[in-house]
Amino acid sequence: MKAFYIHGLGSGANGTSGPRLAKKFPQYDWIYPEFTEDIPESIIKLNQLIAKDKPALIVGTSLGGLYTMFAKSFDGIKIAYNPGLDIVNILKNDIGFGTYKYFSPRKDKKTHYTVNEKMVKKFEKYLASHQIEKATRCVAIFGTGDELINPETRQKNLEQSTQAGYEVYELPNAGHRMTAESVEFIQELLKA
Repeated sequence: MKAFYIHGLGSGANGTSGPRLAKKFPQYDWIYPEFTEDIPESIIKLNQLIAKDKPALIVGTSLGGLYTMFAKSFDGIKIAYNPGLDIVNILKNDIGFGTYKYFSPRKDKKTHYTVNEKMVKKFEKYLASHQIEKATRCVAIFGTGDELINPETRQKNLEQSTQAGYEVYELPNAGHRMTAESVEFIQELLKA
């Protein structure tokens, strides 16, 4: 069985969350694709990977959670951890315009990314014309101690996930990035 880990903004395929999941879930053959901040391009790529590899599980964090939720339906499980559904507000107000260094080395060798009006417009256009897709089981998990996303935006993301028919969970005191405790929570969910 194949599984994908979809990284967030400012990260890449070489981040730490994918290997952390693989260690906890060795029954899956994990694939860590790398995406850009270009939402149409990234979701097309993700949809192509879904069609080719037919994963049983996709786990995405932050922007990767948004990509996971908007990727086409498939026969498996989608888990979005702190999905950045209100990405336009997040980019403008929580992250802010500017150039930032990636957290981990990327396969594409890029070292920095830029949040600007052009990026925001691309997200606005895509989200206005597309909707959240489901899978056999859909889960959204939100850390109550998210240090990146403000509480009002987190609540909006949570409500949008609920409206889309996702199982929604709040993980007390968990931050924005996936930790060992977050992975254990996912393990418990998948046992249910």
